[in-house]
Amino acid sequence: MFPSCHPTCPKGSRAVIPFPLSSTLHDRSRVLRCHNLRPDPTGGLMGVSRPATISSLPGAEPVKGGLITLDDGTRCIIMYHHGHLKAVTDTEIKSIIRLDEAPATVTRTAGSLIVMRHRGTPLLIPLDTLVPAGHLNGTVITLTRQDMTAVSADIPAVTLKGSYDTSSRTLCDADRTTLDKGMRDAYLRLCDLARLQRRYIQPVVARYRLIGDGGDVIYTSAPVLISPESGLQATHASILLTGEGFRQMSGARLTATGYTVGITYSRTPDAEWLSRVRSVEVLVSPQLHPLVTGLPGTFTRTGSSTTQLTFTHTLPGVNPLDDPGSSSSRLTRCITSIIDNADTTLRSSPAEDDTSEEMARLQSIISIPSTPPTPDSIMRVRLSPPNTFTAGCTARSGDLIAWGNLTAIPFDGYTLPEMSAKVIASESSTPTAVQVTMQDGSTVVSQTVVHKQSVTSLSPLLVYPNPDARLITLIAGRRSVTLPLTPSPCGRWAYYLSPTLAPVTFTDDTEGFVSPPSSPSLRRYPSGIAITTESSPLTPTAVSAGDASVIHSLLPSMRHSSSFTVPAARFYTLGTGGISSMTLTDRRTRINMNLLDSRGITDHRAATPIPGGIAAITGDRLIAITGSRQSSTILEECPSGMLGWDDSRGELWIVPYGDEPTLVTTLDGKTLYTRSSSGASSLLSSLQSLILVTSEGELLDTAKEDEPSVCRARYTVTLPHTFAPGSHAMLYLPIYGESMRGTISLSASHHRPDTPVSAATLPHLLTLTINGGSLRHPLTGSLRIPHSHHLTLDIDINSESPHTIRIRHTPS
Repeated sequence: MFPSCHPTCPKGSRAVIPFPLSSTLHDRSRVLRCHNLRPDPTGGLMGVSRPATISSLPGAEPVKGGLITLDDGTRCIIMYHHGHLKAVTDTEIKSIIRLDEAPATVTRTAGSLIVMRHRGTPLLIPLDTLVPAGHLNGTVITLTRQDMTAVSADIPAVTLKGSYDTSSRTLCDADRTTLDKGMRDAYLRLCDLARLQRRYIQPVVARYRLIGDGGDVIYTSAPVLISPESGLQATHASILLTGEGFRQMSGARLTATGYTVGITYSRTPDAEWLSRVRSVEVLVSPQLHPLVTGLPGTFTRTGSSTTQLTFTHTLPGVNPLDDPGSSSSRLTRCITSIIDNADTTLRSSPAEDDTSEEMARLQSIISIPSTPPTPDSIMRVRLSPPNTFTAGCTARSGDLIAWGNLTAIPFDGYTLPEMSAKVIASESSTPTAVQVTMQDGSTVVSQTVVHKQSVTSLSPLLVYPNPDARLITLIAGRRSVTLPLTPSPCGRWAYYLSPTLAPVTFTDDTEGFVSPPSSPSLRRYPSGIAITTESSPLTPTAVSAGDASVIHSLLPSMRHSSSFTVPAARFYTLGTGGISSMTLTDRRTRINMNLLDSRGITDHRAATPIPGGIAAITGDRLIAITGSRQSSTILEECPSGMLGWDDSRGELWIVPYGDEPTLVTTLDGKTLYTRSSSGASSLLSSLQSLILVTSEGELLDTAKEDEPSVCRARYTVTLPHTFAPGSHAMLYLPIYGESMRGTISLSASHHRPDTPVSAATLPHLLTLTINGGSLRHPLTGSLRIPHSHHLTLDIDINSESPHTIRIRHTPS
């Protein structure tokens, strides 16, 4: 036992043994063990306790990215428990949705929790209720042509300048110019007249959007071509020449049937549809006018007699030798430009005052530059709605969301009612299906039933939102048609366009409806990245296919700005290919990567955000990265395991995969100690919280520590000394605590205790045994130093109140 105990440091000639009682394991030359003792902010060391238990869900596992903050500031932990996704707060556990397997990752936006599944499309769950919305079927609407009355405009009579006979095959230049002007003016008057009646006479590209609360777009339909039965109208006039020299043109008339774009319900909307849809917005392109004012018309003689000549006059811009929907035609270029730029070319109401302005806008659409598709642009199409994707990891930075380790999920396809041109009432319902075949032979299928209606014709324009599509088969009951698909110039669509721009009819007849097989192909991008905005979290603004590595984690970086620059959101990518910083340029449409450390990670839990950057375990090192700088080493030797940031104390926790003690350090590496294993099998780490999840399903908050827990503290410190053999020295040990049991011993040796030398340690010089007592005063003792080179102090105590343990500095 210690021979004396005094409340103050002893005075006199005896030297005090200068043990460094505030150092941790970073002082490797002196501190051999520092377990369950962390630096005390007021000096020395203090005991630690087991982290506080938030909740217990036996058998639960945390979801990657599942440490989120709700709008009211409540911390929420997303767990997968016995087939259910659950939200855990400090006060309650709420079941969200049933899932067959744990999600790949989750994140939150301003209003939704986004759940990325390993198989299946993402789920968007409102944060205010955490109750998933029901399935909304947007395909109950068909856009149809509703024919109205005919409109007409006259080409005035005129006396021609040339003279002709029954053998004349054409007209002179002056007369052709005169008649072209007359027909052009009549066409414009015809269109303006229809326009005053709010009618169309030429085809238009149209689609609809379902609008929900707050103006949110719930669904956008396929772009279709609403077209008259003949395709184009008012493109030809019959010219009758009579009189002397056949110089009298008696006038002609252009006639067209006006129509409007209407909506037809293919079945009665259900309760979910009615509760969520606030309005239906129909978006329409300019009319596809065939007139080109700078081109001449054509004249073809169709008959002659002794008293008259007849010609067919074709509207300037119309090529009678080519179909208007041929691959090389002007209108085909216009249609593909409309669908490739549908977000700007389709409008809910016309902005033009007359037909001339409408034609000018149509020409501007044709003139939109067509950017050839690139691998990244095609990847973006494959990921963008109505296609979708799932991701293996995610991170948020400002209003941006980064998704990594992607799998593109192809769209099932638009339903047949969306692509129908005409439906009629029927006594029975009609089963329908649309099968799209891709370049690799895979297929997708959409099916629905048209209630009390029969589809008689289809849109002249049929599309699928992926340039890989090659065939489309449309089936209504026992009738079907199969058509080829061609990639659009920008690679956003694959499309079929009727050569005549007239509605498509079914060509095949079978004995009954046969549902086609579906065999979709999922395209993997293991190092792929997609950037989206919080307002459109599943619509990429920028993508990168990456390389052959695998991204396991995405973490946000600090945002930097000055008065001269626009803030650039940054992310870090961590995977088998190393650690890179990621920035966005060109208005957030281009991703730039900068490799910072070639050493990779294979577990997303081996990295964590820290103030100003990230920390990660790469190989056997613990590194830190701030901004876009190269990595710096915190620990040269670091065990493999999981890494978390405890912001409450500024500590990095290295949690081994097994039952080994947890290693705790700081960003500068100047604090290093171990603590007892909490049994953590996983963790969730953010800048605000570190949550450990044990194999028994306990959720532990490292910012809080349970007072009642029993904790064993160990502290072993050694130092070489220069005391002469037989000299006297004083041990001064300012240790305090309540309800403690254990021993405190001092020994001498010729070598460091961790040196494997036989018989290196001499018997203990002093030993104190504590049996459930409390220490409220420093311990002191006088002792004779034997012949030795090292003195070692070993503190081994258990306490039911570990938070009361304090070891103060040894005075100088």
